[in-house]
Amino acid sequence: MEANDVPTKLNVAKADLNLESAFAQPEFGLFRDATSLLHQLFARLQPHGLRLPDMKIERGTGSIGDYHVACHLYNFRMGVLVRTK
Repeated sequence: MEANDVPTKLNVAKADLNLESAFAQPEFGLFRDATSLLHQLFARLQPHGLRLPDMKIERGTGSIGDYHVACHLYNFRMGVLVRTK
């Protein structure tokens, strides 16, 4: 340590959280009005740092189970995935 260095005390903490919520039955009508769904997601997540480039519609291989909307909240290192299953 140099004479001009200021000692710094660091309290390092790390946490991982995984939360999953599921419908009792697949909600096939979830993407019927995709515009409304995207509007609702953006309105709820934008105050937490969501930007339009952070939202993506993934169609996968064409399977209903592969179709989803992914939203990335980089400020929180978090992702939100909405899908029918």
